[in-house]
Amino acid sequence: MARNLYRSYLYVILLLLLVLAIYALADLLNPLWRLTPWRPGNEAVPDRAEVVQALVFAVTVLLFVAVLGGLHYWLLRRDLRQDPAAGGSAVRAFFLNLGELVLAPIAIFSLGQVLIQFQSGYAASGLAALAGLLALEWERRRLPVGPGLARFFQRLHVYGVQLILLFPLVSATSYFLSLTLDTFFLGGGHVAPSAVVNGHADLRGPLATALWFVLTWFAYGYLNRYDPGSWLRRLFYGGVLVYGLFLTLNECAALLDLLLRFLTGEKIQATALLTPPGALFFTLPAGMVLVGLLVASCGWLWLQSEVKQLSDPRLARAVLHYSLVAVAAALLALLFWAGSGRLLLALLFSLFPTGPLPQPGDWIDGWAPLLLGLSTLPLNLLLMWRYRQEPERALLPCQGFILAALIGGVLATTVGGAVLLFSLGTVALGSPVESWPRLMQESVVGLLVGLVVLAFYLWQARRSGVLANLGSSLPAPVQSARSGTGPEAAPSITAATAAEAVGEGTPALEDILRRLQDRQISLEEAASQIRALFGQRA
Repeated sequence: MARNLYRSYLYVILLLLLVLAIYALADLLNPLWRLTPWRPGNEAVPDRAEVVQALVFAVTVLLFVAVLGGLHYWLLRRDLRQDPAAGGSAVRAFFLNLGELVLAPIAIFSLGQVLIQFQSGYAASGLAALAGLLALEWERRRLPVGPGLARFFQRLHVYGVQLILLFPLVSATSYFLSLTLDTFFLGGGHVAPSAVVNGHADLRGPLATALWFVLTWFAYGYLNRYDPGSWLRRLFYGGVLVYGLFLTLNECAALLDLLLRFLTGEKIQATALLTPPGALFFTLPAGMVLVGLLVASCGWLWLQSEVKQLSDPRLARAVLHYSLVAVAAALLALLFWAGSGRLLLALLFSLFPTGPLPQPGDWIDGWAPLLLGLSTLPLNLLLMWRYRQEPERALLPCQGFILAALIGGVLATTVGGAVLLFSLGTVALGSPVESWPRLMQESVVGLLVGLVVLAFYLWQARRSGVLANLGSSLPAPVQSARSGTGPEAAPSITAATAAEAVGEGTPALEDILRRLQDRQISLEEAASQIRALFGQRA
């Protein structure tokens, strides 16, 4: 314990000194950048006093950092020589990966902003942060990371940076697509007048920024390509897949809304291409459908690469395919019930007016997600049919779909009911909130939709038995077949299970040891596979 505390002290001091060095380097690069031909036109050339002050400050700070940092780094290297196991410890992995988790987004975002907002401040801070990031990465790669908690911190850094970069990636691509649509279809001037030069928008900077974030996002995924896999990795890639599909379906609902408005003869402003009405949660330009497909495809391909590292690739591949169907069905169900709620709210406003009457566009806002969300019905039926045919493979996806729907129903019921009681309470006490009749109507609709969702999916779960054995390792049909008490014939299921076991087999001991030696799996995963291997043969 005392040794780990001493090492933590060394890493904290070194990281703080590194932050000071980065700050001093950025302060020096700022005026020096403005002395080069790359100086932005709106920034003044620094005078001699500014350059001298920045230079003296940087030299002074870097001198102290070199002396004190060199001493502590020597102490750190001596500690690593005395205890070689400390090189793969969780303490070392925590501090190095924490530093990179902070510096990497700063460096990438600052350098990305240089491409669109050519400012010396972004360039200086980006280059200084990049230098610190490279120093930490060199030190991290100097010694292999250990198993367990140390590897968890490394994965948290890599996947955390990828998760952070996903949001500026979407923002940068959204800005580029908006500027492109504005330039070629709307005549320009609607998005960013500052980006228009001589009557034409300069798309090179926004395009370069969008490509920069896409490339760095892929680079971090490539950096961790030899990771033997973990639940954290699969959870992150699954989240990427869900986010990409949601982005795609959200924009498809917005485009369908535009199409319905056009077919019904409603007047549509040209700027609707930039912020299409009818989106479920947030409005993005029409071309973001392609970005959503790109993000979802990357998540899917990365999950496919995980299948090869599992002990039963055929079973894992089947579960993954059914999981994709379950995710799509859940997102489409969200669109369906949200559209139903919008239509019900428009009907309520028409029958009991508490403000402006619904316009035709308000009805279309409900029809667009509802029509698109109708696709959840065949996907739902497909999941349940596959569950009856292959219960061991389709059980988890079916459970995930039902539970996701129930979570949405509970959330809608809770929010709608709480807001309704709040509105009634304020009215009863003589202190009603502003526009309380309309607020009550909206809360009633949310409550009704939530109750319908809960009733429907609870009935489906009870009828299919998907949630009957949620804590069991085997689905209900398999258990009933093995016990001989189920309504279906036991020989058919047991024979299918036996055939699958013979066809797939189990990995040989030599194969497990070879994959461990090649660092394709971790020590814990190899141990669990060996225990499973001998347990199956026993």
